[in-house]
Amino acid sequence: MLGKAITEQVDVYAFGVMLFELMTGAKPITGDTVERIFYCILQEPLDLAPLRQAGVHDPVIDLVVRCTEKDPSRRPQGFSEVCARIQKIMNEWDASTRASKAPATIDPAMASTVAVPRAVSVQPAPAREEAAPVPAPAPSKPWLIPAVVIGLAIAGGGIYFALRSPAVVPAPAEISNAPKIPERLALLSGDMMVVPAGLFLFGKDKQSQSLPPFYIDKTEVSVGAYAQFCEAKGRPLPKANSLDHSDYPVVDVTFDDAREFAKWAGKRLPSTQEWEKAARGTDGRLYPWGNNPDPARANVGHANGSVTVVAGFENGASPGGALNMLGNVWEWVDELRTPSALALAHFAKILDPAPTAEEPWYVIRGGSFHDQPSDAYLWDAATIPARHHDKNIGFRCAKNP
Repeated sequence: MLGKAITEQVDVYAFGVMLFELMTGAKPITGDTVERIFYCILQEPLDLAPLRQAGVHDPVIDLVVRCTEKDPSRRPQGFSEVCARIQKIMNEWDASTRASKAPATIDPAMASTVAVPRAVSVQPAPAREEAAPVPAPAPSKPWLIPAVVIGLAIAGGGIYFALRSPAVVPAPAEISNAPKIPERLALLSGDMMVVPAGLFLFGKDKQSQSLPPFYIDKTEVSVGAYAQFCEAKGRPLPKANSLDHSDYPVVDVTFDDAREFAKWAGKRLPSTQEWEKAARGTDGRLYPWGNNPDPARANVGHANGSVTVVAGFENGASPGGALNMLGNVWEWVDELRTPSALALAHFAKILDPAPTAEEPWYVIRGGSFHDQPSDAYLWDAATIPARHHDKNIGFRCAKNP
C-alpha cells in the first residue's frame, strides 16, 4: 500500500483483523471507496466498542489492538510473540478455572469471547456431591500454541461466513428461550426504544453487519433532562439553552458533556453502527420513514429556522420509533476519528487555539435544522473536535439491555 517491502508483520495485522471479526461478527474497517478503506487502515484506530459490547475480555482486546497497530514495529514481532500472548491468556483462564470450587458452568462473559451463538441456551452441568480432584497441569507441549492459532483461524473463517449468511439467522421460534427484552424503558432521563439484535445494512454501500440488542433514546436529550443533570452535578446549563424551552433538545454541548450526562443517567453514547441501525432500520433505507424524500417529515432545510421540540415530527419516526434522527440537531456518537486536512483547516478558523490531529475528534450524525435536505445524512458523518460545541449540536443516548 505504501510501496514498502512486505514482512511477516502484515500477517500479524491480518490476524488481528480476523480475531476482531471472530469475536464480534463485524468488520473492523469499512468504507465507501477503496481510498476511504486505505485511509482507515493507515490513519484511523479501530473502534473497540463492538468488542466491549460482545463482552470480550481485556487481554483479548489488547491482543487485537497490538496486532493492528499502524506502526509495524509496535506490533508483536512475528507469530512467536503472538503465540506467547495467546498461551499467557490461556494459562490465566486455566488458573482461574482451577481456583474455582463451584460446579462446572460456562461463564456468560467467557461464552461471548468464544462466540457461543445467542440462540443456544447454555445449561449448567449437573450438581455433584463432591467435586473431583483437579489434576496437575500437563507438561507444556510445543505443538499446542500453533494448534491454537490454526484453530482460531479455522473457527474465525467458519464463524465469519456463518454470521454473514442470512440463512443462519434464527427464526423467532428458535430464540423463544432467549431472555425477553422490554420494548420500551421509561426513565427520568427520557424514554428508550429497543433495537433488536441481528443483521442490518450499514453505510453508503449497505454492507451487512450484525449487532447485539441495545436501547436508543426515543428523542434527543432535552433541556429539561439535562437541567436535572446540571443541578445534580452543580454545573451551569450551557448558554444556548433556556428552561423556558425544556422540551427542546439540549445544544451547545461538547463530546465530554454528552458522555458525562450519559454516565450520570446510567446510559452511554451510541456507537456509529448503533446510531445508524436505530435511524435506518435493517434495510438500509435513505430516510427514517423510507426511501422517498419528504421535507415535511423532518426539521431540515430551514436556514433561518431553529430547533424544535424533541418529540416533534412523529410522522418521520424511524422503524423502531425514534424521533428526529434526521435533522433538528446533529448528534454526538462515540466514534473516535482522525480528522481530514480539510476539517483541520476549517476548524482552525473557528476554534482558539486551533485544533490539532493529535487531540480527540469524534463523529456527529444526522444533520440539523439549517442543513439542506440530503439522502446522505443517515449513512454519512462529520468529524469535529471533541471540545467543539454549537447551537445545532446535541445528542441522544444508548443503553445495554
